[in-house]
Amino acid sequence: ETYRQTFLYHIFPKFGDMKLNKVTHRMVQAFITELHKAGYADKTVSLVRAAGRQAYKAAMKEGAAYHNPFNDLTLPTGNAKAVQSLTVEQARGLLHAARGDRMEVALRLMLSLGLRRGEVCGLS
Repeated sequence: ETYRQTFLYHIFPKFGDMKLNKVTHRMVQAFITELHKAGYADKTVSLVRAAGRQAYKAAMKEGAAYHNPFNDLTLPTGNAKAVQSLTVEQARGLLHAARGDRMEVALRLMLSLGLRRGEVCGLS
C-alpha cells in the first residue's frame, strides 16, 4: 500500500507519461533533489527511491526495461521530521474518546506498547 501511494502521489505525476527506457538516472536524481528541496522528509525521499528501484527491477526481469535509473542515487539529507509524542493527558483523552469504539483496542495497543499503525493492523 505504501509503494502504491508513493507511485500515485510522487512517481506517476513526474514520470507516468514517459516510456520506461526514456527515464534517465540524471532525471531521477534531479527529481529526488526536487523532493528534498520541497521539504519532503528524508524517509519519503528514500521511499520514492526504493519504490522506483523495485519497479524497475521487476521491469528489467520482464524485459520491459534495460536499465534502472533509480540505482546509485545520492540521497540528500537534513529533512528528518522530529517525532512528537502525545502527552499523558492527551493519551488519556484519546482513550476516553475512543471508549466503546471499534478502534479502542488498537489505540490501547499503540499507546501502551509503542506500536505503529501498520504493526497493529498486522495483528490477528
